[in-house]
Amino acid sequence: MVIMKNSFFFVFVFCAVFAFGQSDVDVFRYSFLQPGGTARTMALGGAFGAIGADFSTLSSNPAGIGVYRSSSLMFSPSLNFTNASSTFAGTNTSKLRVRPNVFNIGVVFANKRNKKHVRSNEDQVIISKWKGVNFGMGFNRLANFNRKVSFEGTSRGTITERYVQAANGLTPNQLNAFDTGLAFDAGLIYNSDLTPTVYEADLGPNDEVFKSHTLESKGGIDELVISLGTNYEYKLYLGATIGVQFVNYEEETAYRENDLQGVDSVFNNLLIENEFVTSGLGANVKIGAIYRINKQFRAGLAFHSPTNLSLTDTFSSYLETTLNYPDINVPATYTEEPPNTGVYEYRVVSPMRAILSGAYFIPKKGFLSVEAEWVNYGSARLRLPEADDNYEATVNTEVKRKYGQAINLRAGAEYAFEKYRARLGYAYYMSPFKVDVPEINSAKQQISGGFGYNSKKYFIDLAYIIETRSELYLPYSPESSPNNQIASNNFTRHNVVLTAGFKFNTD
Repeated sequence: MVIMKNSFFFVFVFCAVFAFGQSDVDVFRYSFLQPGGTARTMALGGAFGAIGADFSTLSSNPAGIGVYRSSSLMFSPSLNFTNASSTFAGTNTSKLRVRPNVFNIGVVFANKRNKKHVRSNEDQVIISKWKGVNFGMGFNRLANFNRKVSFEGTSRGTITERYVQAANGLTPNQLNAFDTGLAFDAGLIYNSDLTPTVYEADLGPNDEVFKSHTLESKGGIDELVISLGTNYEYKLYLGATIGVQFVNYEEETAYRENDLQGVDSVFNNLLIENEFVTSGLGANVKIGAIYRINKQFRAGLAFHSPTNLSLTDTFSSYLETTLNYPDINVPATYTEEPPNTGVYEYRVVSPMRAILSGAYFIPKKGFLSVEAEWVNYGSARLRLPEADDNYEATVNTEVKRKYGQAINLRAGAEYAFEKYRARLGYAYYMSPFKVDVPEINSAKQQISGGFGYNSKKYFIDLAYIIETRSELYLPYSPESSPNNQIASNNFTRHNVVLTAGFKFNTD
């Protein structure tokens, strides 16, 4: 495997689970978040925790709402370009997917009350040190699942190995209706003559067959934020957010094998199609503070509680195989699918987070901002119904074994010239894995930039973000096999985000 030293890699080791069982991959998918929201925040690499007065901070450091001096309404559409380059069995393929999204929509009401009048023998004015309460509500996007992958090539081994190993020890009536049961009903695997709990297949582990696989996913995690914030003498800013995360993940896969070389007299080809949808929601609480040390320096601190997600998986399968039985003399095609759509409910508890941030202001010129986010991915947990306690423990042990603590770093700079703004940003996401895949740097990096125009009544911002990551993908994985089917997928994602906003109740 050749690794480009200047490329940015983020490694996932995925295995397509045709039985649709929950795994550590599902737990991690809903635990890995990136700051989304307005174009201004994204152009600065997400480093906005000590700055405030931007709607994205309601999902990162809610004290930022206390910095608002005027009410605002904003909307952030985006366009996402994701190119997936895949290598499998020496063959390279590439797929491009373009998807529109909405990264942010929200409103903030700023209360500028600085005085309170009291009536006595004569009029008095009492100056309140607490400068009113600001309220904000809206949505920020925290994760993006859009991608399209395709790979193909000829390699030794076949998925029938996995079917045989998964079915052994079970009677036909005990087979999984969405997995091994389909393979048995379609004649892809069959009972041994000796016992009904031992299975065989026409293809063997050393047979070379042509394989192709396509995967298309979409959706994301959007967070509804309801926030309150205030400040004490424009020195200490405090805020709190109730966050409700909405999860939507949709995946379609198609896996094919073809005996193009005629290595077996019975097997011709097979097709396995799966559709998988996860939906649900969960709640969390965020608290934060920003302290204005002096005119030039600010420091911020925020804590996010774990998010308790209630999720529902809906899945369906289809298997088609063409076999050449000697007594028929013509290829026969068999199609099988479960009688009903599968539905399964479970919970995922994502890890808590702590964010420390700082900013340096250059008077009338702009600012520099940095922040560090601590998260322990290994503390995420899967919660299943009582009947599946043993499997729950197995998955959570795997999460704890595979994933660990990470410190994610973000930095940004903004330069102001009259009403115009120029921005640059950088983000480094430390590897979530305790042990990296050899020869691959599993940290993720992101480079961003943008421009803005800010007037008394409205503002408009544009951001461009580029990120690259890598994953190793297994279309299937037998319990034991001399052959590992591994595809190397490299993703390059380009995001263009535009934010348009309007101010009201301004000075």
